[in-house]
Amino acid sequence: MIADRYEILDEIGHGAMGVVHRARDLQLGRTVAVKLVAPHVAADPDPRARFVREAHALGRVVHPGVVGIYDVGADGERPWLVMELGPGGSLADRLAEGPMSPPEVGALVTEVAAALAAIHAAGIVHRDLTPGNVLRGQDGWMVGDFGVAAASGETAITRTGVVLGTPEYWAPEVMGESRVGPAADVYSLGCVAFHALTGHPPYSGSNPLRVGMLHVTAPRPIVPDRVRAEAPDLAALVE
Repeated sequence: MIADRYEILDEIGHGAMGVVHRARDLQLGRTVAVKLVAPHVAADPDPRARFVREAHALGRVVHPGVVGIYDVGADGERPWLVMELGPGGSLADRLAEGPMSPPEVGALVTEVAAALAAIHAAGIVHRDLTPGNVLRGQDGWMVGDFGVAAASGETAITRTGVVLGTPEYWAPEVMGESRVGPAADVYSLGCVAFHALTGHPPYSGSNPLRVGMLHVTAPRPIVPDRVRAEAPDLAALVE
């Protein structure tokens, strides 16, 4: 139980920043997502501050394609965030079943791009757009999990030298100390769309930094001919 109000039902996801549970809001009688910061994050002021910043980032954006924030607080030393629940699971769940058709990916790109436009208009860069952070809502795809979001223009490297995000979807500038702006999210959307079309990200491997460098040094990934034949405009857009 969180705050004598949110009854934890089950775990639906976890990552470096914390764990996400499905929960029941006993006051309003609705199912929500509760993100509880991991103990090691709570003990470190830098990632803890990023978790708190997620609440502020989400609270500044009101858009049907952006996960809404309902409540924020702390359970002892562990902050928590109550968010809108994507009832249809994540894009990662969908891609575990195989690639999507070009019309499905076209709709996905349209909806996520609109959400990113709203996020960028608020001066925020998501910096970790992945299939796991794209959720199926009641009326379409939504963007969530702003745990490493930043004000537009910040670098991707923290003061401790840690690079944030998921390397399979990093923009090339993330690998340097250059400023990371909205274009980085657009690049990540291209990687997500490539994954949705092909069933795998454009670059992969066991070493995260090596995968990140592939975005800088490797040849541009090419959409399969079958996709190009069916949807040439979408193939060109993704590439």
